[in-house]
Amino acid sequence: MTQLPETIGYLRCLRALDVSNNIIHALPESLSLLRNLRVLDLRRNVLRALPIGLGSLVDLETIEVGVVSVECTVGVGCLDIGRERCFLLGTLVG
Repeated sequence: MTQLPETIGYLRCLRALDVSNNIIHALPESLSLLRNLRVLDLRRNVLRALPIGLGSLVDLETIEVGVVSVECTVGVGCLDIGRERCFLLGTLVG
């Protein structure tokens, strides 16, 4: 899979989304409409950036990115930890 459809935002009750092991380059902004999302697994993709609205998902507890290169955007802070990156969302960003 190379992309998620923009209509992914219609799945309002979705709590976990695993799109690992694909060749996804970008995530749709509509991902920020998934207010009940708690787990987002993005490991082993080729992401260039995360959606700006991702920081508004207050129930999001885990974003798994593994070893992937991601540019940080407004609303999402990055902390480099060796070869892995940890993403801090929303109000956790200092």
